Amino acid sequence: MHWLKVEQRLLDIDLDIKKALHFERPDMAKCLKALEELDSLALAPLMLKKQPDIVTTIRKIRKYVGPQMVMEAALADDWTQKSKKIRLKANQVRIKCTEKKLTMSCSQSLETYMLLHTSDLQQAAECICRS
Repeated sequence: MHWLKVEQRLLDIDLDIKKALHFERPDMAKCLKALEELDSLALAPLMLKKQPDIVTTIRKIRKYVGPQMVMEAALADDWTQKSKKIRLKANQVRIKCTEKKLTMSCSQSLETYMLLHTSDLQQAAECICRS
């Protein structure tokens, strides 16, 4: 039961991050809080395989620069600092996820591994549905 709760929280965190980084008015503090929680979760390789969207989200926010519209200098500075923290935290979480890929070969990136195994999982699910 604990496993399912962690998976559900993984989905919730993914959604929280996506909502928090809205392009017009991001809530970067909420995103950082969600990333902290994600970093503290006890993840297993199978969880990442079953929930590949979180890996994609982390990959995308590793390059996050924040909103490009500048309203006030103080706000722009705050956004710049927080977006840097978001990138650093996303990198930290990605490293943690990469360490969880226990069974994959060292030559594959996390994204490549997830794409290959997600398609395998989808094919297996289709076979089960046809049966």
